[in-house]
Amino acid sequence: MIIAQDLHSSGVNVTLVQRSPTLITNIEPSAQLAYAAYNEGTLEDNGAAIEQVLVELLGQLRNDWWLFSQQAAHRGRDQVVILQRALVIYAA
Repeated sequence: MIIAQDLHSSGVNVTLVQRSPTLITNIEPSAQLAYAAYNEGTLEDNGAAIEQVLVELLGQLRNDWWLFSQQAAHRGRDQVVILQRALVIYAA
């Protein structure tokens, strides 16, 4: 099906023959964004769009990593306090 879609995007008349019943539905518009680079715009336009998406993804990754590291540090402090209390009790 993907090959047929790519051929159709290139202007080829495509006919699909199926061997059993199936349901064909439209995919949501955001899922079609992956094919936008093949259908429209210049290489520079597409490169800029891809760069913008990557910058946004990396920014989100950085934010998620910061949050994760803060949570890990907080949990780590809790573990240190528990171990310190255990050592005080054991040493006594």
